[in-house]
Amino acid sequence: MNGIDIWGITVENEPVEGQNPNQGINGLSLYPEQERDFIKFNLGPTLAKAGYNKTNFKLIIFDENIPKILNWTQTILEDKESAKWVSGIAFHWYRNSEVSNPGLILDSVHHKYPQYFIFNSEASLYLNYGNWTFAEKYALDIIRVSENF
Repeated sequence: MNGIDIWGITVENEPVEGQNPNQGINGLSLYPEQERDFIKFNLGPTLAKAGYNKTNFKLIIFDENIPKILNWTQTILEDKESAKWVSGIAFHWYRNSEVSNPGLILDSVHHKYPQYFIFNSEASLYLNYGNWTFAEKYALDIIRVSENF
C-alpha cells in the first residue's frame, strides 16, 4: 500500500483565531507560551520517538496572521528546548493591513532567526466577479510583503 509522504506539519492553524469567541468555526486557542510548551514537552519528543527529526521532517510554528509573528517567534525560538524541534515559520496573508509594513516585519524575523525558513501557508480573498478591488488588494499585499523579504 502506498501512503502519502508528509514532509512537515504546523503545530496549529490560526491559534490566535481560536481565541475569538465569535469566530463562527471550530478553532483551538493557543498562546505563544502554550505552543512553546506543547512543542517542548509533547510534540517534539513524540515526533523524535517516532523517528522524525529536522532532517526528515519539518515542524513549523505560528501559521497565523503577520501582526502577531514577532512575539510568537520570540517566545518559541528563544527557548532552546522548544526551538530544537522547529524548522520553519508559517504565516498567512490576512490582516496585513493592520501593520504598517508586513514585509519589514517578515524581514526582521528572517534576520533574527535566519536558520528557520519562512513561508506563506494560506492566502485568499473573497471573490466578487467583475470587481477588481480584491485582486488589487491581494497584489498590493504580496508586493508590500515581498519588498523587504
